Amino acid sequence: MNSKSISAFFAENLNAPLANVQWSWGAENEKGVYLRIWAIEVDGNEGLVCKYSAGDSRLGQKERLRHIKEIEQGKLGYVVVLTEGSQPEGGTWRIEKYEECIYPI
Repeated sequence: MNSKSISAFFAENLNAPLANVQWSWGAENEKGVYLRIWAIEVDGNEGLVCKYSAGDSRLGQKERLRHIKEIEQGKLGYVVVLTEGSQPEGGTWRIEKYEECIYPI
């Protein structure tokens, strides 16, 4: 288990607090954009950072698209890899642990 919550890691270690601890999928600061990705969606040196659906109105999805646009426009991008734990039936994945480091995109 990690020594601190993922939101504390973003705020304290990355100096990039999550906009909302419930739905934010990443954060940013003057140094870069930091995206959360699931370990199960990593294949070798590649990881899924966005699965876009036109009808997806979740606040996290809108924020993710804005973060990706910033990276495309030249801002440095990084990922934090999360390991999924239990998933309640029909619910969302729960973070079991995360790697306390960042990987450049």
